[in-house]
Amino acid sequence: MSNRLRVSQSRIAFENDCAPTFIRCTITDSNSTIGGGIWASNSKATIVDCNFAGNRAYHGGGLYAVESTGTITGTTMTGNLALQSTIDPNLSIDPNEPASGVSSSGGGFCGINSPIEVFDSVFSQNRAVSSGGGVYIGGSDQDLTVAPRLHNCLIHGNSAGRDGGGVSVNWYDEPVISNCTIAENIVSG
Repeated sequence: MSNRLRVSQSRIAFENDCAPTFIRCTITDSNSTIGGGIWASNSKATIVDCNFAGNRAYHGGGLYAVESTGTITGTTMTGNLALQSTIDPNLSIDPNEPASGVSSSGGGFCGINSPIEVFDSVFSQNRAVSSGGGVYIGGSDQDLTVAPRLHNCLIHGNSAGRDGGGVSVNWYDEPVISNCTIAENIVSG
Protein backbone atom coordinates (compact mmCIF):
# COMPACT_ATOMS: atom_id res chain seq x y z
CA MET A 1 0.00 0.00 0.00
CA SER A 2 1.33 3.46 -0.81
CA ASN A 3 1.99 6.34 1.57
CA ARG A 4 -1.07 8.48 2.08
CA LEU A 5 -1.69 11.91 3.55
CA ARG A 6 -5.24 13.11 3.22
CA VAL A 7 -7.73 15.54 4.67
CA SER A 8 -11.02 13.78 5.28
CA GLN A 9 -14.08 14.22 7.45
CA SER A 10 -12.82 17.67 8.57
CA ARG A 11 -9.60 16.15 9.94
CA ILE A 12 -6.13 15.06 8.89
CA ALA A 13 -5.21 11.41 8.38
CA PHE A 14 -1.92 9.81 7.38
CA GLU A 15 -0.65 6.25 7.27
CA ASN A 16 1.92 3.79 5.95
CA ASP A 17 5.29 5.45 6.56
CA CYS A 18 4.20 9.05 6.05
CA ALA A 19 6.29 11.61 7.94
CA PRO A 20 4.45 14.96 7.92
CA THR A 21 5.59 18.00 9.89
CA PHE A 22 3.06 20.44 11.35
CA ILE A 23 4.37 23.81 12.57
CA ARG A 24 2.12 26.46 14.14
CA CYS A 25 -1.08 24.78 12.90
CA THR A 26 -4.54 25.12 14.40
CA ILE A 27 -6.79 22.07 14.15
CA THR A 28 -10.24 22.79 15.56
CA ASP A 29 -13.88 21.70 15.58
CA SER A 30 -13.37 18.42 13.71
CA ASN A 31 -15.42 15.25 14.20
CA SER A 32 -14.46 11.72 13.30
CA THR A 33 -14.84 8.15 14.48
CA ILE A 34 -11.16 7.90 15.49
CA GLY A 35 -8.77 10.83 15.74
CA GLY A 36 -10.93 13.94 15.77
CA GLY A 37 -8.10 16.30 14.79
CA ILE A 38 -5.43 13.91 13.47
CA TRP A 39 -5.41 10.16 12.84
CA ALA A 40 -1.98 8.58 12.34
CA SER A 41 -1.21 4.94 11.55
CA ASN A 42 2.24 3.42 11.05
CA SER A 43 3.76 6.87 10.53
CA LYS A 44 6.15 9.39 12.05
CA ALA A 45 4.79 12.89 12.69
CA THR A 46 6.47 16.02 13.97
CA ILE A 47 4.06 18.47 15.58
CA VAL A 48 5.46 21.81 16.79
CA ASP A 49 3.64 24.75 18.40
CA CYS A 50 0.17 23.64 17.29
CA ASN A 51 -3.28 24.05 18.81
CA PHE A 52 -5.88 21.25 18.88
CA ALA A 53 -9.24 22.48 20.23
CA GLY A 54 -12.86 21.37 20.17
CA ASN A 55 -12.28 18.13 18.23
CA ARG A 56 -14.37 14.97 18.85
CA ALA A 57 -13.96 11.22 18.27
CA TYR A 58 -14.55 7.89 20.01
CA HIS A 59 -10.78 7.59 20.59
CA GLY A 60 -8.29 10.45 20.49
CA GLY A 61 -10.48 13.52 20.45
CA GLY A 62 -7.52 15.72 19.52
CA LEU A 63 -5.04 13.19 18.13
CA TYR A 64 -5.01 9.39 17.72
CA ALA A 65 -1.85 7.45 16.87
CA VAL A 66 -1.48 3.70 16.36
CA GLU A 67 1.83 1.95 15.61
CA SER A 68 3.37 5.40 15.10
CA THR A 69 6.36 7.42 16.33
CA GLY A 70 7.27 11.08 16.38
CA THR A 71 7.39 14.15 18.59
CA ILE A 72 4.92 16.70 19.84
CA THR A 73 6.52 19.91 21.14
CA GLY A 74 5.03 23.13 22.52
CA THR A 75 1.50 22.10 21.57
CA THR A 76 -1.82 22.82 23.32
CA MET A 77 -4.69 20.35 23.35
CA THR A 78 -7.77 21.84 24.96
CA GLY A 79 -11.49 21.12 24.94
CA ASN A 80 -11.25 17.90 22.90
CA LEU A 81 -13.69 15.04 23.57
CA ALA A 82 -13.51 11.25 23.32
CA LEU A 83 -17.16 10.23 23.33
CA GLN A 84 -18.95 6.91 23.56
CA SER A 85 -20.95 5.62 20.63
CA THR A 86 -24.70 5.70 20.85
CA ILE A 87 -26.41 2.48 21.79
CA ASP A 88 -29.66 1.76 19.95
CA PRO A 89 -32.49 2.05 22.53
CA ASN A 90 -34.51 -0.57 20.60
CA LEU A 91 -31.71 -3.14 20.91
CA SER A 92 -32.32 -5.97 23.38
CA ILE A 93 -29.34 -6.02 25.77
CA ASP A 94 -28.56 -8.75 28.29
CA PRO A 95 -27.91 -6.96 31.63
CA ASN A 96 -25.34 -9.64 32.52
CA GLU A 97 -23.17 -8.80 29.49
CA PRO A 98 -20.85 -5.79 29.23
CA ALA A 99 -22.38 -2.75 27.56
CA SER A 100 -22.14 -2.80 23.81
CA GLY A 101 -20.82 0.12 21.86
CA VAL A 102 -17.42 1.73 21.68
CA SER A 103 -15.97 3.06 24.90
CA SER A 104 -13.80 6.11 24.59
CA SER A 105 -10.22 6.95 25.49
CA GLY A 106 -7.85 9.87 25.17
CA GLY A 107 -9.78 13.11 25.14
CA GLY A 108 -6.68 15.08 24.11
CA PHE A 109 -4.32 12.35 22.88
CA CYS A 110 -4.65 8.58 22.46
CA GLY A 111 -1.54 6.57 21.58
CA ILE A 112 -1.72 2.81 20.96
CA ASN A 113 1.64 1.02 20.51
CA SER A 114 3.07 4.44 19.70
CA PRO A 115 6.28 5.57 21.41
CA ILE A 116 5.59 9.25 20.72
CA GLU A 117 7.56 11.81 22.71
CA VAL A 118 5.63 14.82 24.02
CA PHE A 119 7.57 17.85 25.29
CA ASP A 120 6.56 21.24 26.73
CA SER A 121 2.88 20.78 25.91
CA VAL A 122 -0.44 21.53 27.64
CA PHE A 123 -3.45 19.21 27.94
CA SER A 124 -6.35 21.09 29.49
CA GLN A 125 -10.15 20.74 29.68
CA ASN A 126 -10.23 17.57 27.58
CA ARG A 127 -12.72 14.81 28.38
CA ALA A 128 -13.05 11.07 27.78
CA VAL A 129 -16.18 9.12 28.67
CA SER A 130 -13.99 6.14 29.70
CA SER A 131 -10.20 6.51 30.14
CA GLY A 132 -7.54 9.20 29.89
CA GLY A 133 -9.28 12.56 29.86
CA GLY A 134 -6.05 14.33 28.89
CA VAL A 135 -3.81 11.49 27.67
CA TYR A 136 -4.33 7.77 27.08
CA ILE A 137 -1.28 5.57 26.47
CA GLY A 138 -1.72 1.88 25.74
CA GLY A 139 0.04 -0.94 24.02
CA SER A 140 1.64 -4.29 24.42
CA ASP A 141 5.02 -3.57 22.87
CA GLN A 142 7.50 -5.17 25.26
CA ASP A 143 10.50 -3.36 23.73
CA LEU A 144 11.84 -1.55 26.80
CA THR A 145 14.32 0.51 24.79
CA VAL A 146 11.52 2.51 23.18
CA ALA A 147 8.72 4.05 25.24
CA PRO A 148 6.23 6.89 25.04
CA ARG A 149 7.47 9.97 26.86
CA LEU A 150 5.80 12.97 28.51
CA HIS A 151 8.30 15.63 29.62
CA ASN A 152 7.73 19.09 31.04
CA CYS A 153 3.99 18.99 30.29
CA LEU A 154 1.02 20.54 32.09
CA ILE A 155 -1.94 18.14 32.33
CA HIS A 156 -4.64 20.10 34.10
CA GLY A 157 -8.44 20.20 34.44
CA ASN A 158 -9.21 17.13 32.32
CA SER A 159 -11.86 14.52 33.15
CA ALA A 160 -12.64 10.87 32.50
CA GLY A 161 -15.57 8.65 33.41
CA ARG A 162 -13.66 5.51 34.45
CA ASP A 163 -9.94 6.10 35.05
CA GLY A 164 -7.10 8.52 34.47
CA GLY A 165 -8.68 11.94 34.53
CA GLY A 166 -5.28 13.35 33.50
CA VAL A 167 -3.34 10.32 32.24
CA SER A 168 -4.32 6.66 31.82
CA VAL A 169 -1.66 4.03 31.02
CA ASN A 170 -2.82 0.54 29.98
CA TRP A 171 -1.92 -2.68 28.17
CA TYR A 172 1.56 -3.14 29.63
CA ASP A 173 2.88 0.16 28.31
CA GLU A 174 5.71 1.77 30.30
CA PRO A 175 5.89 5.48 29.48
CA VAL A 176 8.50 7.82 30.91
CA ILE A 177 6.74 10.74 32.60
CA SER A 178 9.14 13.41 33.87
CA ASN A 179 8.96 16.98 35.13
CA CYS A 180 5.20 17.15 34.43
CA THR A 181 2.50 18.86 36.46
CA ILE A 182 -0.58 16.65 36.58
CA ALA A 183 -3.19 18.46 38.68
CA GLU A 184 -6.90 19.01 39.24
CA ASN A 185 -8.03 16.28 36.88
CA ILE A 186 -11.26 14.42 37.68
CA VAL A 187 -12.56 10.84 37.41
CA SER A 188 -16.34 10.93 37.70
CA GLY A 189 -17.25 7.25 37.54
